[in-house]
Amino acid sequence: MTLPRFVTRFVLACGAVALATPLVAVLGSGMRPAHAEPAPAATGKFTLESRPEPGVMSLSLNITRKKSAHAWLVERVPAGQLLGLTADALNAEGSAIQFTLKRDAGEIRARGTVVKGLGQGAFEVFLDDAYAAQLQQRGLGKPNAEQQAMLVLGDGGYALLDDIKALGFGTPKLDVFVRVVEHGVTSAFLR
Repeated sequence: MTLPRFVTRFVLACGAVALATPLVAVLGSGMRPAHAEPAPAATGKFTLESRPEPGVMSLSLNITRKKSAHAWLVERVPAGQLLGLTADALNAEGSAIQFTLKRDAGEIRARGTVVKGLGQGAFEVFLDDAYAAQLQQRGLGKPNAEQQAMLVLGDGGYALLDDIKALGFGTPKLDVFVRVVEHGVTSAFLR
């Protein structure tokens, strides 16, 4: 059974108007359509705990990658590096929290809850394109998204690369650098 031609045209015209109306409203108002944020390169769960020293936190980041669990424990993170996290929220009876931990390779954005200094929740890893370009310029090569996410989580930053080079090891290959970071080697460890 076919519809009369005028019905088909009417339905198509109504559909086109319905789809075009929001676009005309946005463009006519001078506003631009929202730019979609890139998808996270990795996701996982975190735990957060106040340490006895003032202004210091223990942060544990756990991800699953290729059907195996990987965990990073970031000892002694200065609370000031957890952007958006307040002392009031940390010490509350129960509070929703969110914070961002910026690193050379990208950033970790976390949301969760905290009760009297103990917190937990979920996080997402977002990559910094300039970091990938810088690694390529330094002779390591350009990391893929999974490699760079590991460098974000393990804090494989420029300082670590500079320390490795200063100790006479030269510029590591990218896969070696990722493995070094995954095994917990930090600038503090090298010094």
